[in-house]
Amino acid sequence: MLCGGMGNQLFQYASGRALALEQDCRLVLDASTLFLKDQKYRRSYELDLFNLPSEIGVAKTIVPLFNLKLRSACLFEKYFGRRSARIIIEGDSSRFDYEDKLTNLQSHVYLYGYWQSVNYFKRHADQIRDDLTAKIQVPDILQAECVDLSSADSVAVHVRRQQYAQQLPIAYYRSAIATMRQRLKRPRFYIFTDDPEWCRQADLMADYVIIQ
Repeated sequence: MLCGGMGNQLFQYASGRALALEQDCRLVLDASTLFLKDQKYRRSYELDLFNLPSEIGVAKTIVPLFNLKLRSACLFEKYFGRRSARIIIEGDSSRFDYEDKLTNLQSHVYLYGYWQSVNYFKRHADQIRDDLTAKIQVPDILQAECVDLSSADSVAVHVRRQQYAQQLPIAYYRSAIATMRQRLKRPRFYIFTDDPEWCRQADLMADYVIIQ
């Protein structure tokens, strides 16, 4: 089941894709259930911006049932000719922690969660990168910036503040920036943000580029 913005959807896709590759079975993305309930942010399916493999199914028109058992039964009947599936729900711990729930599984499972740990899919990282090629071409005005990004030890810093209650403190960003300076010889920081003025006033670092 997909939910959230593009970043969340990418994690969910990568984890599901890795599991499907290991089980040698088809991956189907539930691309409507939680988006129908997202009245606050009104987010939608965004992975159609990528050239996903043709064998990946995208369920956008399943009957809008929010009960997981009924929902998974409808989806599996449509795509696999059966109504039973094991539902795997991410635990209550930090969503960034790895859980041993996706190992030694058989096919016909329905994943519910964010699955935001690279350990779920790093063994298939190359294949997943090949899957996620963009359909659109980079505009000419951004080509030079893309060259700069690929020619340096680029670090993306995501600062989200608008329409978001859980705003991180400045200390969090400064600690992360200090860590990257220790790990990289010549890091170049690119700030992706919806609040550039706050980033300038926060004085997070001396050398950075703001991408709006």
